[in-house]
Amino acid sequence: MKGRICIVGDSLEIKLLKESLEERGLEIFYFKKAEFDPKKVEPSLIDVLVYELSYEESRNPEIVNTLFKAGFKIVFFVAEKAELESAIEFIKKGAYDFKLLSTPLEIIEKTVLYALEDKRILWEEEVFITRNPYMLKILRKLED
Repeated sequence: MKGRICIVGDSLEIKLLKESLEERGLEIFYFKKAEFDPKKVEPSLIDVLVYELSYEESRNPEIVNTLFKAGFKIVFFVAEKAELESAIEFIKKGAYDFKLLSTPLEIIEKTVLYALEDKRILWEEEVFITRNPYMLKILRKLED
């Protein structure tokens, strides 16, 4: 599988994700949080953006709009700590998924790989795709 992933974060978990995806042969663009400027990255070269949120950032879902306006199409958020209500707001704004860093690395990695698979069909207007059963349950409740 080929793909270009942009990973932004400083945690050990993010660094392990980067190494694991590189071992799979994916092209990784890695930035520490302090180095990342969405205006200086060409979004058309990125298939999936994995963005690590600080707790403060996890309480501000407007970051989703900022990254979409910069041109990123598939954005997957991870956070060390977050409130459920905040995660729901990120999903409602169009985030591909939202996971805590305490989630096993294999599951985070699979989510990134699913995002690459879904890239072909994802971007028709107002389309949202997730395979996360918990997120699907939340989305079904939001539809009611």
